[in-house]
Amino acid sequence: MSEDRIVSLDHENSPEWFYLDFLPVDPPCILIGIAHPPLRWLKENLAKYRIREMCEKRLGEEFLADYHQPWGFGGILVPYKHKPGAPFLEYTITIPPFETLTEQKCSECKGRGKRDGMNCLYCDGVGKKMERDWTRVNRVAATLMVLGAIIDKPLMA
Repeated sequence: MSEDRIVSLDHENSPEWFYLDFLPVDPPCILIGIAHPPLRWLKENLAKYRIREMCEKRLGEEFLADYHQPWGFGGILVPYKHKPGAPFLEYTITIPPFETLTEQKCSECKGRGKRDGMNCLYCDGVGKKMERDWTRVNRVAATLMVLGAIIDKPLMA
């Protein structure tokens, strides 16, 4: 019979491999700190991860792996503060703008900004067509998927 157990990271002997934070700058950024051991392991073993290969095929681009330059898909992980001797290397991921207004009328509300008495959901009440760019959003998601697979269980024997 198995027993559920609450795990508190404050009392575990597991090493800390990464941390996440939010930088309230313009544009906003996610800050990720990654410990040296999983980064070294990632560099040596990246080619073995099927998730990397799957993401490369889906995006049609290569996972960049020079950690001293922008890396990940599309170079979305940008070196932030690399202090000599620090236990973590820090990188930022700019939260990508997703929607851009065009000069064309919104086809759903015919440029009125309202539909059925409410702000149009397609143009946010502006009356202009919104274009959505999924490329950068997909790069962020795919990069975090690859990192998640490695940071979760870096298998460093």
